[in-house]
Amino acid sequence: MSSPGPTNHAAHAAPSRRTLLAGAGGVAVGALGGIGGYAVWRGHARNLQDAPPRSEDDPRALSAQVIFRRAGGKKLIALTFDDGPDPRWTPTVRDTLNRHGARATFFQMGNALQTPEGLALASALAGDGHELAIHADTHENLATLSYAEVTRQVEVTARASQEASGKIPRLWRPPYGALSATVAKVAADRGLQLILWSHHITGADPEWMRERLLASANGGEIVLLHDGRGDPNRELMDSLGKLVGKLQRDGWEMLTVSELLARTPAANKPANR
Repeated sequence: MSSPGPTNHAAHAAPSRRTLLAGAGGVAVGALGGIGGYAVWRGHARNLQDAPPRSEDDPRALSAQVIFRRAGGKKLIALTFDDGPDPRWTPTVRDTLNRHGARATFFQMGNALQTPEGLALASALAGDGHELAIHADTHENLATLSYAEVTRQVEVTARASQEASGKIPRLWRPPYGALSATVAKVAADRGLQLILWSHHITGADPEWMRERLLASANGGEIVLLHDGRGDPNRELMDSLGKLVGKLQRDGWEMLTVSELLARTPAANKPANR
């Protein structure tokens, strides 16, 4: 995902990714249509052919919400981590966050959660006060899959996350940030909020990206990093330590996404054109 507003870099190239146009930080997604002013993965609506009929009586089945930041002048920021739990990097991320009293949200892989080591890592994160959320069972472009397969990917990951934390996850970030009518329908049917990001710090150039974030951050930012798969490296871990330390010294409070949403305004106004 890229936007002409907040800085955003992609760590993993998604096949045929469409550009998402920047709004005011959140947007309602029609479960069977487009995403407001956003361009979505059109051409995959056929994947809804196996979806159950939409209920006119259940408001969740009518729309889903996409959020990539929240408005607000307070020094509140949400750090998020994708693709874990990973025994190589998740312990380092956990130690860094805990050392600075920071809380974060981890969008986790179902296949990683289902290993004994992954489950133990996720349980430790939850025990520290971090938030567990849904990424996918496998790291595929869910916008190209059927309703049944997207639902399976979400349910497998949600069950594993609940086993690790004792809580039912309510936040979902599809791999690559790939959105489609099918993804929106699954989110609406399950009452999930779709969480994207406003800044991205990758292992490819973490120092530059960290400094850019620090120079331009506003209250309500949602920052994407990774603690699993191919992106994390020692440079990213070092940069994370510097970032968290600097944010703490400058008076920023590092919260989970759910905490950020609870403490910042929900209303968004269309950007002036």
